[in-house]
Amino acid sequence: MSFPNLRSVGGKTFYFLCSFVFLLASKAYSMDWNDEEWSRSNCPGNVLGQWISESHSPSAGSRMTVKPHAVLINFEDGRVVEFRYTRTPQSAKDKRFIELKISHAAKEGGHPRFLRIRPHLVIHFKKPASDGIDPPQCLIKVFRYASGMDIDLNRNLNWDIYRKAR
Repeated sequence: MSFPNLRSVGGKTFYFLCSFVFLLASKAYSMDWNDEEWSRSNCPGNVLGQWISESHSPSAGSRMTVKPHAVLINFEDGRVVEFRYTRTPQSAKDKRFIELKISHAAKEGGHPRFLRIRPHLVIHFKKPASDGIDPPQCLIKVFRYASGMDIDLNRNLNWDIYRKAR
């Protein structure tokens, strides 16, 4: 078998497609709970507290509050959905994800059974007309899964982005 001539249009297309597929298949790195940028920006070491939705999906709601043993999601129409979970979101140092197994209200309305949460980005904004900078915004990514097997296979139902409320 001979490889396509690189000088031909088909050969160039072939090599471009192979390079593109290689880039898609290469591993991407994301932020961890013990990431230096995350901790240096005074972002929390766990998910407890208020988080404001940056997503526009219906499942995100407008605000998420993570309390010990419960997640409350406030929606634009005034509804509040409470999810009880069994795993505690203690400090997540040396972990990539915080996993919460939903034990209550998961079957109502097709809500997910498992949540996985990880740091997403830290954004620094410069204050307009001043030399200072606003405190950094800490963003998390919340993945929703239907089962533990889906977590193992990394088949999430959907995901949303939230920022830490000040």
